[in-house]
Amino acid sequence: MFEDKFSNVESDLLAKIEEIVNPAIAARDEAQTKLNNLEEKFREYRTAWDNFEWSKKRRIKEIADIAASGGDVDAARQALRDEETEAKEKFEISNVFERTHLPAAKQLLEKRKDEVVNAYRESRKQVHQKYVAEVKLMMDELLAIDENWQAVCNEHVSGTSLFFLPRPVAFKAQMGYHYESAGLKA
Repeated sequence: MFEDKFSNVESDLLAKIEEIVNPAIAARDEAQTKLNNLEEKFREYRTAWDNFEWSKKRRIKEIADIAASGGDVDAARQALRDEETEAKEKFEISNVFERTHLPAAKQLLEKRKDEVVNAYRESRKQVHQKYVAEVKLMMDELLAIDENWQAVCNEHVSGTSLFFLPRPVAFKAQMGYHYESAGLKA
């Protein structure tokens, strides 16, 4: 009977916590994914610029080899200019990422982390408001049953020595700190 009541309360508590906290966790994970994707793109574009310096030296050497052999260098020069333009564009994009997008994504992630903490606090507050009174009623009912049991044991122990029941420790005394720390203090 009490196990069912406690199980129901426990499942309700977990459902309430998940209802409040899970959306905040999902938003935080989404912000983390966006930040990771931006950082990956930033590294990719910055690497393209860094690799261009090596590629530029190779292209200049190719142009020199073509010119030395008497070939047409216009196509090679155009390829170098196209590669340089693309590398500069990627470098500018990486600068924009570095100045604006990455800090904004990091700030959003921190905001989402704070929202998760606040969601846990809010769920704790709501759970405390809703379920502490319900648990207190169940605990009071258990305490009443325990007191009745204490009375039955006391009658049998003091009444006759033929019928022996051990004198149990009071339930409330066994609960001690847990009973009071949960806000169930009478």
